[in-house]
Amino acid sequence: MGLLPPPTSRGPGSGADRAIVAYLVLALTTLIVLRATVESLAFLSVGWMLALALIPLTPWLLPRLGEFLREISPYVQSLKLGIIELDLRTLTREPITVPSSGVLAAVPNDLAALSTSTFISELVKSLHQLRREGGGPVGIIDLKDGHKWRLTNLYFLARLLEIDPVVGQLVLTEIRGGMDGYLVGSCTPNELRQHVELGVPGYLEASQSLHLPAGLDLSDLTQADVAAQAFASLVQALAKPPGLDDDLVTGYVTSDRIRTILGGSLGVEAVEVIQATLTPDEIRAIVGSNHRFVPTTTNARVTGFVDRDAVALTVARNAIARG
Repeated sequence: MGLLPPPTSRGPGSGADRAIVAYLVLALTTLIVLRATVESLAFLSVGWMLALALIPLTPWLLPRLGEFLREISPYVQSLKLGIIELDLRTLTREPITVPSSGVLAAVPNDLAALSTSTFISELVKSLHQLRREGGGPVGIIDLKDGHKWRLTNLYFLARLLEIDPVVGQLVLTEIRGGMDGYLVGSCTPNELRQHVELGVPGYLEASQSLHLPAGLDLSDLTQADVAAQAFASLVQALAKPPGLDDDLVTGYVTSDRIRTILGGSLGVEAVEVIQATLTPDEIRAIVGSNHRFVPTTTNARVTGFVDRDAVALTVARNAIARG
């Protein structure tokens, strides 16, 4: 199967436009149904009027929530957080580990594995299954002792997660003293991809020849074949000769290497779980994080993550309630 052409500029019939139209139709239909079942005077209350006014703005507001939280984080310093009690049990969720064992054991380090649609399809389906079982949108990438993930495979995984954002944030861990799960840092797939392309020779040039259209259903073998051919092209463009363990382009990724590649974009914030409630300093650190999900740790080993947006919302509601 040949490669699909790269996407052209957005037109009036693009997927994003259709999604917004579908959203508006669904939202308005829901309100019409509610109008038919709710007492008429109640429906004309201020709350309903605000809801109607916000419907067209929601697609515009949601992508800007993260930026808004970063902008208000300095003001959290002035709140009396000592009287706010946030229970970690209501704010934490379990991360999911990116599958790298069993039939998918070759995904991290075999330069031929992601060249087949079967491996890509099974990887994506496994991630979706883990999400359905209750895992959060955070995937753990275990670097082990620095001889598990090749940079080529890790980079391409980030590309796949940009196409199918079943996981929106990556938490990297490593082995220390024979024990696994020690936090290295956090990043988004987009941050990882961009920094590899800008900081590692050959990736930017090679990426420009990869045809990976948005909207591919990577769980479908036929569509996954498009991605598989793109990975094969990437390896051919980068690996000369292929497979050297210490090669800066295709070799293994250590924690020091990933810190060098990501620089300041690698989030190192974490909450060391000592008590059931967050301290004021921990609340400030979480709200000021550049990444939505902040890892929780025990003795520096990852145990879960806290949703920054949920913490910020609770802080804001407490501030409003106190006037």
